[in-house]
Amino acid sequence: MKCVVFGATGYTGKALVEIACKQKIEVVAHIRPGSSSLDDMQAHFQQLGASVEVVPWELEPLVELLSRHQPDAVFCLVGTTKSRMKALEKQGKDAENASYMAVDYGLTKLLVDASVEAVQRADTMSAPTFVYLSSMGISTDKAPVGNAYMTARYKAEQAVLHSELPYIIARPAFISGSDREESRPMERVGAVLSDAVLHGLGALGAKKLEKTYRSTTSTELATRLLELACEEQGSRIVEAADLKMD
Repeated sequence: MKCVVFGATGYTGKALVEIACKQKIEVVAHIRPGSSSLDDMQAHFQQLGASVEVVPWELEPLVELLSRHQPDAVFCLVGTTKSRMKALEKQGKDAENASYMAVDYGLTKLLVDASVEAVQRADTMSAPTFVYLSSMGISTDKAPVGNAYMTARYKAEQAVLHSELPYIIARPAFISGSDREESRPMERVGAVLSDAVLHGLGALGAKKLEKTYRSTTSTELATRLLELACEEQGSRIVEAADLKMD
């Protein structure tokens, strides 16, 4: 399998590139030109044996990238955070470009469009499986109300579902771990505390509840996403419990 990973410098994306290389899967890591970690991540990925594409988030460059590589799977692992928006505001910059709607939905929709366009332009290219990392709590049938993050994720899922690309939509619970470089102390504390409670419930017999809601590390999640992409089971939505390693 050959795959292209968007969001490769993020927590899950980095793990996925590393695991794919270990499994001898041909992998292309996408990094945006203005990334603060461009030099370090480019060197790291190339040392692992991955190809690196430094391409802006614009339709034509993305179509060209996908047409040239013709991947079997496109991994969309992008996302933003409130802390990033606040940091931009403190710097006097436009935080709207880092909003949930601009990143979580906007970049996903752009990548969906680029994937569809690449298939239409390249006669030899088959439609890649679009692997989208969404979130637990999203409903396919009902749009959320009053939550900007969930609304953006819902709209992103809808873009994938209506693209006519084969897809895997993954809806994990907490994605956390002690190896996470980005500082998210409250999220980490929440994951640790909830995991402790869930472990206790699991010991009392609520194993299904524990498996569904406990947090997952980047390594565990990335491994499952790769497994799902390699399976030939058609388009599907995968909920949190089935994203855990047995």
